[in-house]
Amino acid sequence: MTTNTVHHRSNVLETMIGNWVSRAYLAVCAVVLLWAVIDHTVLSHADASFAAVYPLLLTAPAGLVVLALPESMAFTYPAAAVLGAFVNAWLLGTALRAIPGLRRG
Repeated sequence: MTTNTVHHRSNVLETMIGNWVSRAYLAVCAVVLLWAVIDHTVLSHADASFAAVYPLLLTAPAGLVVLALPESMAFTYPAAAVLGAFVNAWLLGTALRAIPGLRRG
């Protein structure tokens, strides 16, 4: 691994979690995904629950990749929601870096 690759990875990570907006977004995504998993596994409903829809809506458009993946994979839904959250956090960080004169942190 070269120095440029390591610097690029740290720059991407810094963009993803290096500001309070991205960190807050990731925290909200984590709480909503946890709620959806608990709702699916622990709680019983007489009717269907929409809890599984909220993480995908929160992580759209990147989180909607779950619609293109095979349904037989058990990890597909959480993986798509987590991937979508990180992609959107990176996009938020990139947008915040583009704003001139904005204080970082």
